Amino acid sequence: MKSSYRTQYINFFTGGAASITAEICTIPLDTLKVRLQQDSNGKLTSCFKNLWKHGGVKGFYKGLVPGIWRQGIYSSTKMGIYGPLRNVVSKKCLPSKDGKPTIIHRIIAGGTQLEVLGRPFLIPLTY
Repeated sequence: MKSSYRTQYINFFTGGAASITAEICTIPLDTLKVRLQQDSNGKLTSCFKNLWKHGGVKGFYKGLVPGIWRQGIYSSTKMGIYGPLRNVVSKKCLPSKDGKPTIIHRIIAGGTQLEVLGRPFLIPLTY
């Protein structure tokens, strides 16, 4: 499986664009969930009304900018590096008989990118 630079760039940008789009679509629900967890009475309707009253539509999108940055950097990098890393694993580390990446190559490449690339981005955000 050849991976050209053009394909790598396409994977990089489309992965980031898809993740950013998902962040924009899901941030209102995530904001409502966080507010609901912080609310003392724990009722969805009162939390929704309170958020709408104090912030309107903008209130549901608080935290959007950091989410977009995180998704743009992390997901773009993850999507852009998976193919080349899979090819390196399949050609250099564990060559297969026919030269095509197997499921083992994909698992190793996915796990490696998650640990090496994912941890530095995700751990500071969760603690």
